[in-house]
Amino acid sequence: HPLTLGQLDATYSYGKGQLPATFLREPLTGRSYYPESSTTFTWESGVDPYTLDPNTPRSNSAAPKSIVTKSRVVPWTTVSTWRLSGATFEVKADISPIIKQLGPGVYTIMIWGNAQRESVPLTNYSVFLK
Repeated sequence: HPLTLGQLDATYSYGKGQLPATFLREPLTGRSYYPESSTTFTWESGVDPYTLDPNTPRSNSAAPKSIVTKSRVVPWTTVSTWRLSGATFEVKADISPIIKQLGPGVYTIMIWGNAQRESVPLTNYSVFLK
């Protein structure tokens, strides 16, 4: 749906999408196991402009924007293949149960890495499912 100028003024940042569908983790060896099947993911978000009245007046760009803290329980998916070699990697995971639960849509796969002790996005790939 198109947004009005007032709704657009409330949108001051762009995120990676709605919510994480799953997080991937490497397989364990031997008799080890993961005690949790999910984790709580917390993020800060701006106001969703689609929740605002279309007649919302334009705002002053210098006005502070409201930030909302949200959280959601996100399931872990343990991958079947996890290979790292120098600057290359191979990861395979069956996320079909997650896709079946959430249904059609646009899913963005994000690859994160560590740079100077900070987690940073390296790349992303969008998959469109009907």
